Amino acid sequence: MLALRSLGLAMMAVAALIGPLPSTLGAAPQAPAVEKPEQPGGKSDDEPEVEGIVADLEELQGTWFREVANPAGVKMRVEKKVTGESDFVTHFDAQGNVVHSHASEFELERHGPLRVFTVKGSVVTAGPNMGMRHGGRRSFVYRIEGDRMIEAWGLLDADRGPPNVFIWQRAKADAAEAKPATK
Repeated sequence: MLALRSLGLAMMAVAALIGPLPSTLGAAPQAPAVEKPEQPGGKSDDEPEVEGIVADLEELQGTWFREVANPAGVKMRVEKKVTGESDFVTHFDAQGNVVHSHASEFELERHGPLRVFTVKGSVVTAGPNMGMRHGGRRSFVYRIEGDRMIEAWGLLDADRGPPNVFIWQRAKADAAEAKPATK
């Protein structure tokens, strides 16, 4: 899960407002916990987030691309193909040759309005580092706007270095099949 800096500050503010909690020995009896009422239609408070994650996963399916320039200024194309909870990213040079490719498993999370895409592990499938594995978890914030996906790295507490933002476009064949974006 995410460690948000504001959580610690919020807990300190609550403690300052309500004072110290009583110890368990000699403490006044506490009222039984009150269950949250069920939402209309039998839905819990967590269900909208789960439904949102399912909708995001459906919207991510297919092929996305972005154009980039390598350090020498040569234009390259990067494609991301999302199938289920796997993505396959391939970098092509100006002539269309594969220069790097990797496959990853991922999971999606929502924390209020914040959407998080967590890569659970990757393996390089083409290029000079073929076979190399990256087993650690890496996360970025994302947003889907119709045929555009915005991927923002470097915004979470554990991230180091400056933020990087990538804007992906849905491939035309996939765009024709995509449903309109929902918010």
